[in-house]
Amino acid sequence: KNLVMVTLGTGVGGGVIVGGKIVVGQFGAGGEIGHMCVNYHETKQCGCGSYGCLEQYASAIPGNVIDLSGIFPYTKSYFTYDAASGQYLKNIHGAAQVDGMNGEQLTFSNVIIQNTNWSKRDAKGYLAFQTIDSASDGYYFTKGRGIHITWKKTSDYSPTKYYDDNGNEIQLNEGKTYIAIAQKDRTLLYS
Repeated sequence: KNLVMVTLGTGVGGGVIVGGKIVVGQFGAGGEIGHMCVNYHETKQCGCGSYGCLEQYASAIPGNVIDLSGIFPYTKSYFTYDAASGQYLKNIHGAAQVDGMNGEQLTFSNVIIQNTNWSKRDAKGYLAFQTIDSASDGYYFTKGRGIHITWKKTSDYSPTKYYDDNGNEIQLNEGKTYIAIAQKDRTLLYS
């Protein structure tokens, strides 16, 4: 009749049942335990906009800055997470990367780093990436947090699927997704 369930992933979720009934709360988020305040002295903002949420301490890896300069050393690309908009802001060559049509900085809800086997094809450094694979890994970042993932693509025309470390397929959050096809064994930094 009574149950509390906690889930850990890119966030902290859960559900509460009391007397055989689901507790939904005033705004339908009764099981949203990841955003209960556990540290009233926290000065760093959570992805939801509040401070001191359980999710800031108990889930995933930090994903406020995703530094791709070790993967793409020429462009020195990186993302910064903007908690107010819930978006990752794309930067390249040390400045905002902007859309050529409207002049606005590129933004993404999700960032995937897809570590990929590769080989050098010629003396000029042309690279070939193996995007059909079932044993490679990477990272998935969303809402200021990230998790380690594995990915699988079985043929040229099949979709790439992403899985958490428990083997569950990842459901991407709504919005644009940036996928970095990265040379395996290059360094990704995040904080």
